[in-house]
Amino acid sequence: MYSKINEKIEVLCAYVKNKSLPLYFRWGEKKYKVDKVNLVHSMRRGRDKLYFYSVSNKDNFFKLCFDTEKNQWMLVERFCQ
Repeated sequence: MYSKINEKIEVLCAYVKNKSLPLYFRWGEKKYKVDKVNLVHSMRRGRDKLYFYSVSNKDNFFKLCFDTEKNQWMLVERFCQ
């Protein structure tokens, strides 16, 4: 099932070779482990640079967004099987 979410989340990241890799994120009261980062891409919206991460764990696929201007993470989409 696919859902558009667009809610703020908290993310724990590792920085490896100048790249940010999400490890866990908290959405509401639940904590999700990121097993795999499937795709990373960026785009500009005006002067803001946004980084999109397609990540997955054993049960779900998520699209996360980091806004560098606001220093804020968002959960954009969720797909669960």
